Amino acid sequence: MRISDYKTGDEKNILDLFKLSFGKELSLEFWEWRFKNNPAGKYLIKLCWENDLLIGHYAVCPINFLNSGEQILGSLSMTTMTHPDYNGKGIFGKIAAELYAELYENHNVQFVYGFPNSNSHYGFIKNLSWKDI
Repeated sequence: MRISDYKTGDEKNILDLFKLSFGKELSLEFWEWRFKNNPAGKYLIKLCWENDLLIGHYAVCPINFLNSGEQILGSLSMTTMTHPDYNGKGIFGKIAAELYAELYENHNVQFVYGFPNSNSHYGFIKNLSWKDI
């Protein structure tokens, strides 16, 4: 297994993994709108590969916030996916650890927030120290 940053050309693999993970299509147009055209800045996407097979994906989008009049950068957690044949192997935790380290060390992201579904919620709490608010 290797973890890498998203690069142009990975879109087909990402959309294929989305369909495998969620049982429905995600259009390239919507994906580009959400990640490539984000007005707050550059998306961050980590991918996990087994040879040429995409087996994991975690993406966040930057979001600007005001805190006591000061603009700070947060990040909205989005689109966590693991290939069904690789569920339960700790892939999400590994990808998230690398992504969060990059967010905090290289992009001055102050916090990550999100709305995990019932399949993901436990992993966010257990592996990433998320808190319900």
